[in-house]
Amino acid sequence: MRPTAFPLNNNMRSMLIIFFHFAIISKVKNRGTLDILQGVSLVDKKIYVVGLDDEATESKVNDAVKAVAGVSNCVANSSKAQVLVSFDENTAGIEDAINAAISSCGLDVL
Repeated sequence: MRPTAFPLNNNMRSMLIIFFHFAIISKVKNRGTLDILQGVSLVDKKIYVVGLDDEATESKVNDAVKAVAGVSNCVANSSKAQVLVSFDENTAGIEDAINAAISSCGLDVL
Protein backbone atom coordinates (compact mmCIF):
# COMPACT_ATOMS: atom_id res chain seq x y z
CA MET A 1 0.00 0.00 0.00
CA ARG A 2 1.38 3.40 -0.99
CA PRO A 3 1.47 6.07 1.74
CA THR A 4 -0.61 9.13 1.04
CA ALA A 5 0.53 12.67 1.63
CA PHE A 6 -1.05 14.64 4.40
CA PRO A 7 -3.58 16.93 2.72
CA LEU A 8 -2.95 20.63 3.32
CA ASN A 9 -5.47 23.34 2.72
CA ASN A 10 -4.36 26.85 1.71
CA ASN A 11 -4.37 28.15 5.28
CA MET A 12 -2.13 25.32 6.47
CA ARG A 13 0.28 25.88 3.57
CA SER A 14 0.48 29.58 4.37
CA MET A 15 1.16 28.88 8.03
CA LEU A 16 3.94 26.41 7.17
CA ILE A 17 5.57 28.86 4.78
CA ILE A 18 5.49 31.60 7.42
CA PHE A 19 6.83 29.21 10.07
CA PHE A 20 9.78 28.13 7.94
CA HIS A 21 10.48 31.72 6.90
CA PHE A 22 10.73 32.84 10.53
CA ALA A 23 12.73 29.75 11.50
CA ILE A 24 15.33 30.51 8.82
CA ILE A 25 15.49 34.23 9.62
CA SER A 26 15.82 33.63 13.38
CA LYS A 27 18.61 31.12 12.75
CA VAL A 28 20.44 33.69 10.63
CA LYS A 29 19.88 36.53 13.12
CA ASN A 30 21.25 34.37 15.94
CA ARG A 31 24.46 34.12 13.93
CA GLY A 32 24.69 37.88 14.08
CA THR A 33 24.15 38.94 10.48
CA LEU A 34 21.91 38.49 7.47
CA ASP A 35 25.00 38.25 5.26
CA ILE A 36 24.85 34.45 5.56
CA LEU A 37 22.04 34.51 3.01
CA GLN A 38 24.33 36.38 0.62
CA GLY A 39 27.10 33.77 0.67
CA VAL A 40 29.48 35.44 3.12
CA SER A 41 31.90 33.04 4.76
CA LEU A 42 32.08 33.90 8.47
CA VAL A 43 34.92 32.79 10.71
CA ASP A 44 35.14 32.93 14.51
CA LYS A 45 38.63 33.62 15.82
CA LYS A 46 40.03 33.94 19.34
CA ILE A 47 42.74 36.55 19.63
CA TYR A 48 44.79 36.54 22.82
CA VAL A 49 45.91 39.93 24.09
CA VAL A 50 47.93 41.55 26.86
CA GLY A 51 46.58 44.60 28.69
CA LEU A 52 42.87 43.82 28.65
CA ASP A 53 42.26 44.65 32.32
CA ASP A 54 38.79 46.11 32.77
CA GLU A 55 35.32 46.62 31.32
CA ALA A 56 36.18 50.06 29.95
CA THR A 57 38.96 48.56 27.83
CA GLU A 58 36.63 45.73 26.75
CA SER A 59 34.15 48.33 25.53
CA LYS A 60 36.84 50.26 23.61
CA VAL A 61 38.07 47.07 21.94
CA ASN A 62 34.53 45.97 21.03
CA ASP A 63 33.77 49.35 19.45
CA ALA A 64 37.08 49.54 17.57
CA VAL A 65 36.90 46.01 16.16
CA LYS A 66 33.20 46.24 15.23
CA ALA A 67 34.06 49.34 13.18
CA VAL A 68 36.30 47.24 10.89
CA ALA A 69 34.58 46.45 7.58
CA GLY A 70 33.68 42.76 7.41
CA VAL A 71 33.41 42.21 11.18
CA SER A 72 29.99 40.99 12.26
CA ASN A 73 30.60 40.60 16.01
CA CYS A 74 33.25 41.12 18.65
CA VAL A 75 33.35 40.14 22.32
CA ALA A 76 36.35 41.17 24.42
CA ASN A 77 36.78 39.20 27.66
CA SER A 78 39.19 40.61 30.26
CA SER A 79 39.03 37.53 32.51
CA LYS A 80 40.28 35.32 29.65
CA ALA A 81 42.54 37.99 28.08
CA GLN A 82 41.01 37.28 24.70
CA VAL A 83 38.91 38.85 21.98
CA LEU A 84 36.46 36.66 20.07
CA VAL A 85 35.78 38.07 16.61
CA SER A 86 33.36 36.88 13.89
CA PHE A 87 34.32 38.17 10.47
CA ASP A 88 34.09 37.58 6.74
CA GLU A 89 37.27 35.76 5.78
CA ASN A 90 36.88 36.88 2.15
CA THR A 91 37.49 40.54 3.06
CA ALA A 92 41.02 41.47 2.00
CA GLY A 93 43.38 42.33 4.86
CA ILE A 94 40.73 41.94 7.53
CA GLU A 95 42.90 40.08 10.06
CA ASP A 96 45.56 42.80 9.92
CA ALA A 97 42.84 45.46 10.28
CA ILE A 98 41.39 43.66 13.33
CA ASN A 99 44.83 43.40 14.94
CA ALA A 100 45.46 47.10 14.22
CA ALA A 101 42.13 48.03 15.80
CA ILE A 102 43.01 46.06 18.94
CA SER A 103 46.48 47.58 19.08
CA SER A 104 45.00 51.09 18.72
CA CYS A 105 43.33 50.50 22.10
CA GLY A 106 46.73 50.06 23.74
CA LEU A 107 46.75 46.26 23.82
CA ASP A 108 49.43 43.86 22.62
CA VAL A 109 48.18 41.13 20.30
CA LEU A 110 49.87 37.78 20.93
